[in-house]
Amino acid sequence: MAIKLITYDLNKQGQNYSALYDENKKLGPCINPLDSVWLVQTDIMSSEIRDRLKSVADKNDYFIVVPYAINKNDERAAWLKGEHIEWIQGHL
Repeated sequence: MAIKLITYDLNKQGQNYSALYDENKKLGPCINPLDSVWLVQTDIMSSEIRDRLKSVADKNDYFIVVPYAINKNDERAAWLKGEHIEWIQGHL
């Protein structure tokens, strides 16, 4: 399985985004290392993830869903908490 990086702009202040966060968690093992970033281990296509998130988000919210890593030889870089780096390394 690959890791997908999901990043978003939620453009309404004061909204309850628990449905969006719950949908991220349904995609597979995941972490939320930055306010607007999720990393999810899944085989679900990026376009399907986008559509699932759109179904629970506001119409003025936007997403980017991309593969974060396909295998350990991919180039990637992050500056995160140690526990988040460990999660990533454990799911590659």
